[in-house]
Amino acid sequence: IDMLQQPTAARTLEEGIAAIRHCDRLCTLVSVQEHAVKNTAFLVVALVQWTFTVLLPMPEPPNAPPEALKRCIWRAGVDYETQLDAMVLLGRVMEHFAAAVFTVDHTRPIDAVRMAVPLCIAAVADAMMRKAALDVPSPLCLQLMGGGAGGPEQGNPGKGFCYTAGPLAKQAATVICFTPEVNVARARALDYLDGVASRCLPIMCWDQGDRLEGNLVKFFEGLCNRLAFPLGPQLTPNYLADPKALVIKNHPEFLAYRDMGYYLKLFLNPQTEYLPQSRNPGWRQRDAELLFKWDVERRRFVVKAYDNMQLSCRPRLRRGEMPPAHRFPPLANASEYTKPYYADTEDDVLHMWDLPDFGSLDVGNAKALGQQDSELLLSFLTVPYMRVPLALTFFSQHDRIHALQSRKLQEVLDGCLFEPSHFLPREHAGADIADVPTSEPHLLATAHGLLLNELVHSPGVVREAIVRLARQAVDLDTGHIKASTSSVIMYVVRLCARVDAYATLCVDLAHGRHETIRADQCRGLPAPQLRRAAPELEELRRELRAVLHGPLREVMEGWYRRLVAECDDRADDTVLDENTKLMCEVHAHILLSYRAVAAAEVTEPLAHLFISAFTFLSTRHEWNMDLYPLQFQIPEHEMFEVLQHARRRLVVWLRTAASQPQLDRIMETAVRVAATTGAVEAG
Repeated sequence: IDMLQQPTAARTLEEGIAAIRHCDRLCTLVSVQEHAVKNTAFLVVALVQWTFTVLLPMPEPPNAPPEALKRCIWRAGVDYETQLDAMVLLGRVMEHFAAAVFTVDHTRPIDAVRMAVPLCIAAVADAMMRKAALDVPSPLCLQLMGGGAGGPEQGNPGKGFCYTAGPLAKQAATVICFTPEVNVARARALDYLDGVASRCLPIMCWDQGDRLEGNLVKFFEGLCNRLAFPLGPQLTPNYLADPKALVIKNHPEFLAYRDMGYYLKLFLNPQTEYLPQSRNPGWRQRDAELLFKWDVERRRFVVKAYDNMQLSCRPRLRRGEMPPAHRFPPLANASEYTKPYYADTEDDVLHMWDLPDFGSLDVGNAKALGQQDSELLLSFLTVPYMRVPLALTFFSQHDRIHALQSRKLQEVLDGCLFEPSHFLPREHAGADIADVPTSEPHLLATAHGLLLNELVHSPGVVREAIVRLARQAVDLDTGHIKASTSSVIMYVVRLCARVDAYATLCVDLAHGRHETIRADQCRGLPAPQLRRAAPELEELRRELRAVLHGPLREVMEGWYRRLVAECDDRADDTVLDENTKLMCEVHAHILLSYRAVAAAEVTEPLAHLFISAFTFLSTRHEWNMDLYPLQFQIPEHEMFEVLQHARRRLVVWLRTAASQPQLDRIMETAVRVAATTGAVEAG
């Protein structure tokens, strides 16, 4: 399977559709070869995520500047054949993604991917449908656009139809996202759908109910009047549900459009128990095909898939029961830690008698935080717009790094940095805050998340705090991974690696060297400000990588050698099993630390590291066994995301720059790692 068939960038509509076509074919090739390919679901999720959040640009909204609309590849003219082909491909890719992501464990970090990727696919699909074909315009597309070839952009505001993002922006505000490209793609897709929705009537609002909507009736009435199709109380709902009815039979692009709109809302249901669950063997693409039926008696749509499971895009509640707000509780919300009391402001925190201690440490039954420190941290959580520098500085000073032994405090810091917080819509992007405290709190928001905003506008505090934490972590090493401080060291490695990825994206955008994303595509990351922040961000990366790839890597390699030595000549399988799991942790953390490596930085030692580490993980780690976060501290999908980012760079180096002796050494190491207890060096 050649995973490099996709183009390196999509600069034209033809290249964009080619990328989607290759994505569909590769997903199929991977899925049908489970007997020979391991972890197929993770590979499919990573491939589709890469395609729609990194490789493909998101469509520009109709209210974007004229120069942006001119550059948008999805606004290029197409014939009907290409339009239909693209919709069929997008529908198949959505089914591949849904089947794969429902197969893998539903962890907190993958929730951001489960929301963002369907959103991006749906945005591209809507852009493909919202145009008139150059040869034979589809009447369905004309109706979607508002009745004419120009659509709502050319004089028909309020007459078009579209699906919306629903509560996605609100839900995404409290879901941690370790991948900066996902934040950027989600913001651009939200901008597109919000821009279209401001000029159109919403249809297929499955998050609000499963009945036949008035706007959907208007849509079919206009379409049927155009096509002379019959109308009636029994016919109209079947135009949406029945693939043999006239609409879908004659316009198959609507089937794909309908299904993508449904999946967009399905992943937003906060009741996860009513979604398909992870299983072994995993779900297949055919399991993800949605079957709609109109229930005449109850006058509502019934949607089934995944072994005839009835699906729902909104919570199923008993009378009087309150709906859940999130699939996972927010990590950076003070009220989550002060229950049953609310802590919305600093005054609420100051008036509490007893504050949480966030658990105990392994040394002397000490509490993770005293009352004074707890009060300080909780007060920081009540000011989300300022929490990134405050929280980082808090943990990097006064020896508080030891408190990060507490898993709950690790989650708090992750939430402060990687939960995007409130989304700033395009319509409010140019507004200024006129008073303090502000009478318009909705303006205290960002387009691409708090961490990217902080790195672009005030990188100095982040640089000082994160580098200080990294250096302090080195001093905690006692020489063995089983020591109590090792959890702190590994957490700091994860934190630094993810901040490095965010900083690298900003630097690449500032210098215009990102392969697929341009600064002018990111309205919340202005190019002049990126260029001003670039020197400080480059210094951040230099200092951070000096520790991350130097002393911290040496610490982890020392742990690894000791684990291998303990396994040698041991007949006790218990020791071997325990140490193998710990060696998987070490490999995963070292790999994650190189997630942001550029193509020009690939060398023989780096290729050696990637290939041997992934070989070990693929043969020794127990994938998709619900191990995160207690038994494996890195989300498993993040490992395949690292592989997806690095694959082309590594393969190109191996094909073009590596000599035959170098290739021999790299492959010999991979074989040795797979065939022994894990020794990387020949002994």
